[in-house]
Amino acid sequence: MKKVVAYVVESHGYSERRACKLTRQHRSTQRKVLTSDPLTELRQRMHEIVATRVRYGYCRVHILLRREGWAVGRNRVYRLYCEEGLALRSKRPRRRKMATIAKPDASQRQRTRLGAWTSSTISSPAAKRSEPLWSLTSSRAST
Repeated sequence: MKKVVAYVVESHGYSERRACKLTRQHRSTQRKVLTSDPLTELRQRMHEIVATRVRYGYCRVHILLRREGWAVGRNRVYRLYCEEGLALRSKRPRRRKMATIAKPDASQRQRTRLGAWTSSTISSPAAKRSEPLWSLTSSRAST
């Protein structure tokens, strides 16, 4: 946008104030001096480290940078790590299996034909002991 204001000032002879008003840009934006990022070398080195060591997070990158002689804190490394989009690649989550209705095999089909309860469960020897008096022979519960 600064270039647009500069173009209007040079080509049309407007003042900077009027050109800023015309382009709807705040004058402080036009006057502010751009400073280059002093951390470009650090950012490049972080990219190199992360490219070679994919599973390293910002803490491990910070340790490697300190070993190489960079005087940088962990918080700055974290901020740059996030700004550069170097987030640790998360493992793909396992797909959860959907609850599908499986076709019953032959033994299950036979059990369902008999019904949910059988008469043998009441007169079984297990009834005389401390075990339950009934048993479920089908996957379906009776209503």
